[in-house]
Amino acid sequence: MFRQDWLQRQMKALTELVARVATLLRNGQPEEVMAIVRDESTRILGADESVLAVVDERTVFVLLGDDPARVVRYAALLGLEADAIEAMGDEARATRLRARAESLSAAALERAEVSAARSR
Repeated sequence: MFRQDWLQRQMKALTELVARVATLLRNGQPEEVMAIVRDESTRILGADESVLAVVDERTVFVLLGDDPARVVRYAALLGLEADAIEAMGDEARATRLRARAESLSAAALERAEVSAARSR
């Protein structure tokens, strides 16, 4: 029950964040989005986004406590950052960020499935 409530709160917070970012991007404020991503990375993940950005996928998992849900949240933040970067005109960097976000999300899903299978 507690885990489900926690998950619902996290999903609500992420939904609100995405809506706020979309508004900022529509209003031509990608720099503000970048600041939000940095702040949210620290607040939600308990890790500095600048550190997560330079380490490999395996290390991201280690730094985030090998928690697939936290990795998915980080991947979502990367996607938002990619939107801001693209709005600032750097499509190549945005593409790299999206690829990293997709790779991390896929790895997190795979780990979650393996973990669920083990607990059966």
